[in-house]
Amino acid sequence: MRLPILAGPLRGQWWLPHSRGKVLRILGGTYEPEQTRLFQERIAPGATVLDIGAHVGYYTLLSAVLAGTHGRVFAFEPDPVNHAFLRRHVALNGHATVTVENAAVSDTSGTAHFSFGSGSGTGRLSAVGALEVRTVRIDDFCRDRSVQPGYLKIDVEGAELSVLQGAEETIRAHLPAIFLSTHGAAIHGRCLSWLRERSYTLQPIIGDDVSTASEVLCT
Repeated sequence: MRLPILAGPLRGQWWLPHSRGKVLRILGGTYEPEQTRLFQERIAPGATVLDIGAHVGYYTLLSAVLAGTHGRVFAFEPDPVNHAFLRRHVALNGHATVTVENAAVSDTSGTAHFSFGSGSGTGRLSAVGALEVRTVRIDDFCRDRSVQPGYLKIDVEGAELSVLQGAEETIRAHLPAIFLSTHGAAIHGRCLSWLRERSYTLQPIIGDDVSTASEVLCT
């Protein structure tokens, strides 16, 4: 069964309600309003977006709609169930500009172990994970495919610093805006330090204090 999204920037797109997550908010156009508004304000037609930790595809679809037919979106998701829904959402809505990668993003290209979390969006790379997944280093991926991203969205349940470290050449070359979601105070502080060392300006997406906000806009 598929249902239409009734309001918001994805109005008219189709969504699979059994894909889990906050389905009613997505269908009603009220899902993560602060983050959604930032995407709307910043992603222009023709943009290239990397959705790292794409889950089942809300931000992938949003990026595809905003970037339009001349843009490009690359979505990375290692969880096999999420990946299947992600791929179906992209196909269902006819987004030919989206490339879906069944992979985790890290600081090396190869394989790693993955643990399933308690919810559909809480799986993560873990040395004791039962599932072996493909890993991608953004610098390798972008160099091999001549991708020049203008935006990175990163939400990877604690592996954020590894993603940044594996994207250093790309970040230095193209200075993409980064929508960063961190998980835990220690990794949050290390990510902020890493970005400041590379001359990024940081602002909280929600709240007033970038040092404690779990979601940060980096420009």
